[in-house]
Amino acid sequence: MSRDGKWLVYRLNEREVDGNVYARRTSGDTATLTVLKTPFTEREVALSPDGRWMAYASNESGDFEVYVVSFPVPTSRQLVSRSGGETPRWRADGKELFFMGGTHMMAVPVTPGANLVLGEPTPLFPLAGFRRHPGRADYDVAADGRRFLMLRSLTSAADSDLVYVQNFATELREKMRP
Repeated sequence: MSRDGKWLVYRLNEREVDGNVYARRTSGDTATLTVLKTPFTEREVALSPDGRWMAYASNESGDFEVYVVSFPVPTSRQLVSRSGGETPRWRADGKELFFMGGTHMMAVPVTPGANLVLGEPTPLFPLAGFRRHPGRADYDVAADGRRFLMLRSLTSAADSDLVYVQNFATELREKMRP
C-alpha cells in the first residue's frame, strides 16, 4: 500500500512467470494496471515515500539485483545494486534506499523527485548472523535510516525460549494505566 493510501501494489505468480507486479488505485478508477510483466522473477516491491518510484528485486541478469522504476507507469528504470541485491527498503524521507547485497546491508543515497538520482551503494554492516528469507520482508528500517529491525539467528538452546502472551494489547493497556 502506498503511504498516502491511494495505491495497492501486488505481485502474482502466473503461468510460467514468477512475480508479475500490478497496481490499482483504492478509489476512483480502480482498474488494474500492469507495472512489471516480464519472463523474469520480480519480487520484494517497495514504493518510495512520495509514491513516484518503485524498488524491487529481479533475476533478469541471472542473479537477483535491485532496480528502481518510475511508478505507476514504468517509463524510467535504473539498476541500483552492482553485484547482487534483494529486499529494498526506503528511508521515510525517500533520501536513501537500503538493500541486502551479498554479505552486507547496503545503502544508496537518493535525490528524490521527478528525475530520481541514485548515488553509489555503500556497505553499512555485515549480514552474518541475521536470518534471510529471499522473497519475503525480513527486515525493516527506522524512519531516520539509522536503526534496523532484523531477525537474528539462534546461537544456543538458551536463545530458543518462547513466551506467549494472550491478549497482549489489553494487558499492556492495564499496566500503562496511572
